[in-house]
Amino acid sequence: MKSKALVLPLIASLSLAACVPTTSTTSTTYPAVAQQTVFDGTITNVQQVVQTNPNAGMTGALVGGVAGGLLGNQFGNGSGNAVMTGLGAAAGMAAGANMAQANSTHTALQWTVRLDDGRSVSIVQNENFKVGQKVRVQFTGNGGARIIG
Repeated sequence: MKSKALVLPLIASLSLAACVPTTSTTSTTYPAVAQQTVFDGTITNVQQVVQTNPNAGMTGALVGGVAGGLLGNQFGNGSGNAVMTGLGAAAGMAAGANMAQANSTHTALQWTVRLDDGRSVSIVQNENFKVGQKVRVQFTGNGGARIIG
């Protein structure tokens, strides 16, 4: 009888121990974030600037040249066909480059910020700030910068 009296509490305690939640730790590795430096400053000036995409003319010339060559190939016979294809490609390249260049510009806002350490930086960013507003400038590891309001 004594053995049953000892076994029952032992079984009960083991059963309760099985109900206790176990904690497990998992480790997830995240890539390191590049260091960024932040400076306080004040906006001193804003001006509108025009930005262009320098590669737009190249793409337009390529597309225009192919289209012009295809169109020019529809005219002429023999060597005249080759001449018309070449002229069509040349004209298409010129027209395509001009059209792409005309559509590759847009206006943006250039903000000048006087940092609290005395330096001034200019950042092109289309956000609404005000001259005299206190801001923070975040410099990224790749040489870029942005204003955080």
